[in-house]
Amino acid sequence: DLAESTDLEPDRIVDIIDQTNLIMDMSDNLKPKQKAIVRLALIFGYTYREIEQITNSNTKTIDNVLTYFRQKIRENPQYEDLRR
Repeated sequence: DLAESTDLEPDRIVDIIDQTNLIMDMSDNLKPKQKAIVRLALIFGYTYREIEQITNSNTKTIDNVLTYFRQKIRENPQYEDLRR
């Protein structure tokens, strides 16, 4: 997600930093494998296949972790600030 950003306007850079910080902070409370899945996918842009190989997880697990985490981010008040 964030790794694919090519728009380097100054405001967009600040948004990416804010989003990355939110993901890092919120993922700190996850179990180690869940944290790795979230960060690899949402910050570094790894594919499910690559994450499967790195974490020894299956596609369903990866999808479940990311779905749960994305929902938690949407519920976070800071998320609304990032969308403005």
